Amino acid sequence: DPAGEPKAPLARVLGWGMTCGALGVFLPIILRLVETRSAAGLSPLTWSLQLLGYALFVVYPARSGFPLSSYVEYAVLMAQSLAINCMIRLFAGVAAPSVAAGAAAYCVALALALRCTPLRLAKLCVPAATALLSTALLPQICRNFAARSSGGWSGITASLGIVGNSLRLYTTLRLAGGDRLLLAQFGLGVSLNAILLTQVLVWGV
Repeated sequence: DPAGEPKAPLARVLGWGMTCGALGVFLPIILRLVETRSAAGLSPLTWSLQLLGYALFVVYPARSGFPLSSYVEYAVLMAQSLAINCMIRLFAGVAAPSVAAGAAAYCVALALALRCTPLRLAKLCVPAATALLSTALLPQICRNFAARSSGGWSGITASLGIVGNSLRLYTTLRLAGGDRLLLAQFGLGVSLNAILLTQVLVWGV
């Protein structure tokens, strides 16, 4: 369809634009952690599940040969999640060498997965990542409902999550052949971030 050809370059531009946007998704939470040196209100389980989920989600498109612009922001979010996990552990009293060793082990395991995972197994990473990333936000959402608080979550983070996942629905349709596994992931991301944004707006910081 010649009329649709310009959409592919547009999708790539949006993809790289979302990569730049991803740099700021968890930044408000990171800055708050650095400033307060406290992870009060944040769910450690949420961030542990997100860290694993982002890793699994990157493996499939990388091993499938999809354009880098269609998933690179998830690698950025994974790096930010790793930083938040490390700070949560540090502020909980875990020794710095133990935190560093855990982060290094995670990076080594990820590198091996990106290099060695068979494509058939890599495809199974997507439903696993979808389940993990969906489940990941639920402990934070439930904690917020119980405390009638935003739990330290950022309205900017939730808003960028909604926008980013919405644009990813488009770029997946244009660049990844409308892959249903990816579309399910991004659709769930929109819904769960919308709940978090509502909590922030209703209960504030």
